Amino acid sequence: MTTFVSKKPHKKSRGGCKTCKTRRVKCDEAQPKCSFCEKRDLKCVYIYKSAAFISNSASTPSFSSEDDSPPSTSPGRGDPADVELVPRSWSMSPAPSFQIMSAAGCMSRNDLRLMHHWSTATWNTINVTDQADGVLLLHAPQLGFGNEFLMNCILGISSFHMEHLIPDCLEINLIRQQTSHYQIQALNSFREHLGNRQLSLETWEASLLTSILLVVLCSKEYVSMDGDLAVVNWIVLYRGLSSVINLRSYEDVRASNVAPIFRRELTSLRIAPVIPQLLINMVEKIKPLDSDFEYLECYCKAIDVLGILYAGLRQDGLTPALFVRIISWPTFLSEQFGRCAQEKRPRSLVILAHYLVFTKLVNGLWWLEGSSNAQINAITNMIGPELLVYMRLPLEATHLNKPEEITELLLR
Repeated sequence: MTTFVSKKPHKKSRGGCKTCKTRRVKCDEAQPKCSFCEKRDLKCVYIYKSAAFISNSASTPSFSSEDDSPPSTSPGRGDPADVELVPRSWSMSPAPSFQIMSAAGCMSRNDLRLMHHWSTATWNTINVTDQADGVLLLHAPQLGFGNEFLMNCILGISSFHMEHLIPDCLEINLIRQQTSHYQIQALNSFREHLGNRQLSLETWEASLLTSILLVVLCSKEYVSMDGDLAVVNWIVLYRGLSSVINLRSYEDVRASNVAPIFRRELTSLRIAPVIPQLLINMVEKIKPLDSDFEYLECYCKAIDVLGILYAGLRQDGLTPALFVRIISWPTFLSEQFGRCAQEKRPRSLVILAHYLVFTKLVNGLWWLEGSSNAQINAITNMIGPELLVYMRLPLEATHLNKPEEITELLLR
C-alpha cells in the first residue's frame, strides 16, 4: 500500500522583491536588500501597495535600496490607516525601457514623442507653401524610418520647434540640449553617409530631403559662440544639396516623390532685376590692389541675384511667390562666394546683410523669427568702419517689424 507523505502547508508570500520574482527564486524579504540580491550585487526592488491605492485600481511606485527606503509598516497587515502612503512621483522609480526597432535604428520613447510632435504640430510650419505638404507629412517620416540621418534631422527639428513653443518652461535647458544632440547626430551621420556614392533611389531621396531640412535645423543658433552665422551655414548646406543632386540629375529630382519641396519659383519674373545702387558703389571701389579683387566677379553675380528679390517684391508683393524666392536665394550663389562668406570677408557679409532684410518679410516661419536682426547686428560688428556706410539700409531695417514698413524701405 502506497503511503502518501503530506506536504507541510505554508503561506505563499507575495512580498518578495521584484528581482527574485522575475528569476523565480525564493526571496527572504530582507530589508533593504534580500540575501539573494545582496550576494549577487543585484538591484533589489520591492513593490508596495496600499489599500487606498488598490481600491482605485492604481499601483504605487516601486522602491529600491538604491533610491528610496520603503515604508516602515508592512502593507496588508494591521489597519490600512496605519500604512504610510507614499506620494506618487515618477522620479521614485526608474522608467522602464521602451524601444522600437526600425531600419534607422532603435527608437526610444522620447523619439516617438518627438515624431508625434512632428506629425501633429511641426511639419506644416517649416515651409512657405502647401505644395510640399505631402512630402513633409508622409514621405519624410517614411524615408526617415529607413535612413538614420534623416530621422535625426526630423527629430531635431521637432525638438527645435518645442523650444520655440515653450521658451519659458522649466525643462527648456533639457530641450535645448536635446535639440543640439539630434543636430550633431544628423550632421555626423549625414557626412558619413555621403561618402557612399552608390545610393539607392530611396536613400538618394532621403539625402535630398535632409539637405533641405538641415537648413531649418542649423538655424538653431543664429550667431554661434564662434561668430558663425546661420545665413552662411545655409549657403554651405545648399551647396551640399547640389552635390546630392549631381549624384543623379535634375530630371531625377523632378521625377522623384520629394520634387514639390524643391521649387525655386512659383511665378516667372517679368520685371528686370533691380540692383541697389549702394552695393554697386561698394563693388566699384574694388581696385586691382584690393585683396577682394579676385572675388569681384562673384560679388557682382551675388548682387545680380539679389536684384531678383527686389524685382520679385515689386512684381508679386508679399505673397508665397516672393517668399519662395527669398528662401531659395542662397541656392543661386556661387561656390566661390560661399567660401568668401565662410572666411567672413567684409564685402560678402554686407551683401548677406542686405539679403537678411528680405527674410524679415517672410511670414509664418518660426525658425526665422529673430534671425535677421541678430545676424545683421553681428555682421555690423565684424566688418571694418570703412564699410559701415553700406550697412545703412540693413541697420535701419532692424528697427522695423511690420512687413509693409520694410517693403517701403526696400523700394524707396
